Amino acid sequence: MHSHRFIDQKAHQTLVVFHGMGSSKEDMIDLALHLAPKHNLLLLDGSDLSSGLRRYFKRNANGLDLDDLKRQAKIIADDLELLRIEYNLHDQPFDALGYSNGANMILGMVIENTFAFRKALILRPAYLDLPLKPGSTTHLRLHLATHDQYLGSTDRQRLLDKLKPLNPVSQLYSGAHPLTEDDLKDAQTFFK
Repeated sequence: MHSHRFIDQKAHQTLVVFHGMGSSKEDMIDLALHLAPKHNLLLLDGSDLSSGLRRYFKRNANGLDLDDLKRQAKIIADDLELLRIEYNLHDQPFDALGYSNGANMILGMVIENTFAFRKALILRPAYLDLPLKPGSTTHLRLHLATHDQYLGSTDRQRLLDKLKPLNPVSQLYSGAHPLTEDDLKDAQTFFK
């Protein structure tokens, strides 16, 4: 089971929070509370430390290890079902928030259709060269950047084309990989 922290807000919905590469579950608490104050929080740590930086799945010589991403997507989906039981969240919808590597993990779970998030806020993802499996009903909002070193303009368009059957809401921000004030301002109403 992934290392996690549950913050019980006595809410009727839960936000699953995925951190960026080299970060930890604790680093996302303030952002999660700001964006989803009426959610319980379930913060997950990535389990891969092979590069010396915590992440949810491995890298390989070609970049992102998509085979490991698919394995981890199934493991995390199983963990979430166990945590749903452990914290008595049986009837609650689960939403997701992820930045960078965490955004890629959520995106992989949606593309692979391993877990049914109600909503997912995807902050600064990369392009995942995986076919979109049918069946996902997750409502997606993507925050992309004009000069993101991990998602160039060609891959950005490929990502949007791939996700088109899910009717995602996407916003392109002027800037690079770090989040901006505009990201935070525009994201405030998504989980409300």
